[in-house]
Amino acid sequence: MEIYSPGGMPDGSLIQERDPRTVPLTRRNPVLADVLNRLGYMERKGSGLEKIISGYEFQINYDESKKPKFRSDRYQFTVVMPNLNYDVPPECPPEHSSR
Repeated sequence: MEIYSPGGMPDGSLIQERDPRTVPLTRRNPVLADVLNRLGYMERKGSGLEKIISGYEFQINYDESKKPKFRSDRYQFTVVMPNLNYDVPPECPPEHSSR
């Protein structure tokens, strides 16, 4: 899944040149963040990058090749979240014993 948001980093830096875990917690869109907070969908502090990263690392199908990618320039911010289930064989159903 790819999520695009207009506008770059608040400080003008490029996210791909930084460790996303060390980016200060800021809300890129305070109005939207306030609405989502009131609806119970996010905290007010803006911890989305850490949640995305740790949410992926926690999954059984995670490996470094499937880590989320963040890109920005002065006009946009993009998050690419790979499908953790792509190319994973489905589990075989358990065999039924015939007693």
